[in-house]
Amino acid sequence: MRTYFKLAAILICIVSIERFCYLQTGGFRIAKIAHTIDTENKEPPKEEIKGILKKPFYFLGSGVQSYAFVSQDGRYVLKLFKSYHGWIPTNLLEKIPLSIAQEMQQARAQRLHTIFTSCRIAYEKWKPQTALLYMHLHTADHFEDPIYIIDPLGIQHIIDPNTTAFALQKKAELVHPYLSSLEDKQKAIESLVSLIVKRSQAGICNHDPIIHRNFGFVEGQAVEIDIGSFSENAHMKKPYAWKRELFYTLMNSPELPAQDIAHHFLHEDN
Repeated sequence: MRTYFKLAAILICIVSIERFCYLQTGGFRIAKIAHTIDTENKEPPKEEIKGILKKPFYFLGSGVQSYAFVSQDGRYVLKLFKSYHGWIPTNLLEKIPLSIAQEMQQARAQRLHTIFTSCRIAYEKWKPQTALLYMHLHTADHFEDPIYIIDPLGIQHIIDPNTTAFALQKKAELVHPYLSSLEDKQKAIESLVSLIVKRSQAGICNHDPIIHRNFGFVEGQAVEIDIGSFSENAHMKKPYAWKRELFYTLMNSPELPAQDIAHHFLHEDN
């Protein structure tokens, strides 16, 4: 029994240390950053983009799909995509039975493919509305300088942008803090509602339309800051489909006073 208690105590300590490290680092690990997927990058970055990437980026937060880092001047966000979500590193899969490891690898590859497909939709068809400045998903030789990122512990890491998948966006202010700073919220809410309607009417579906965390404002205009949850669906262009999208998106944010402004969209005949 003593042996079992000792093993249990050791296991608890290991889990506790892992959880403590996770909380201290926001789950950030260099090993989890996704590499680029092929060699077909057709859009070299402009000098302005290279200039932005020369300055260090500081850890901002971690989501399911990516790590976010903010530029030193607070104007831009660099997103580094995760190659996998979960605690089992890819190198440990080699020690798992082959069939299980292959299934996990395939699932991770499919997940990353889905995210990158969403990113292409965002960049190619919804770029201004996502505040995107540059998208890099392919192996290239466009960048002469590395990217410097600072993790939550203040440790600097050097990233090769030619072989690392990343997105560069203007930094947005989240919806609720932005609205709270305004005396007259009318125009801002109109911009938000119009954004949801126009995206749906363009045949683009957002599978995670949570307003308080995935939407924001840049220079007074509403934008969608989550770029990993889009898919194309021509069905969304139909009035009943995009009205349903608008309705359920607003229903997920009952504290947002947008229902009155959305009323005329929901009751349009066309």
